Amino acid sequence: MARHWFGHGTVKEWGTKQTNAADVTVHAQAIAPDNGTYEVLLVIGGSVAIVWNVQHRDAPNTATLATQALQSVAGQHGEYRLWVELSKNERIRILNDGVIAGTSSAGVMLMKMK
Repeated sequence: MARHWFGHGTVKEWGTKQTNAADVTVHAQAIAPDNGTYEVLLVIGGSVAIVWNVQHRDAPNTATLATQALQSVAGQHGEYRLWVELSKNERIRILNDGVIAGTSSAGVMLMKMK
C-alpha cells in the first residue's frame, strides 16, 4: 500500500517560529484530503514551557470533535504520533493554551494508513 504525507497550510502553519504568541493562536493544521485512517505526526516546542491543545475539528471547521492537551518543556521539542479516523476535510490543529512569552513552533502532518 502506498503511503503519502499530506498537509495544507502556509509556511507559518508548518512550524516556523512565532514570538510572543497570543493565547489560543493556531500554530499548525492539516486537513484530510479524503476519508480514512491517518497517522498524525505532531512536533511541538519552544524556548519556554508551553501547554498545547491538539484539536480534531469537523469539516466546516465550526466544531471541535476531540481535544488533547500536551506540554512541552522549555528549550525542547517533542514528537507525538497518533492514529485517528478522519472524514474528508476534517482537520487536526495545534493551539497554545495561554500567552507564550518566548518563541514557539509546531507542526502537524497526516499520513493516510488505509
